[in-house]
Amino acid sequence: MIGEYWPSIAAGKNLTVSVGLMKVIDVATSNGNIALAAWASLLFGMVVVAYSLLFTKRLLDLARKKYVAEEGIYAA
Repeated sequence: MIGEYWPSIAAGKNLTVSVGLMKVIDVATSNGNIALAAWASLLFGMVVVAYSLLFTKRLLDLARKKYVAEEGIYAA
């Protein structure tokens, strides 16, 4: 959140990004709009899960095929 919205960062100036999900969550929490913050957090969680399912698993499988882990040699 700090990277997208940080009120009064220096000399009364705000660091503000015009669009960002973390900004929405932080501003909503600041203003007491917990319902909006909760929905934005749910959306963020869905994005993280989708990214994990679509990309991370495939990249991990590719890494397992390309590189052989040799922990078994060191464990013996």
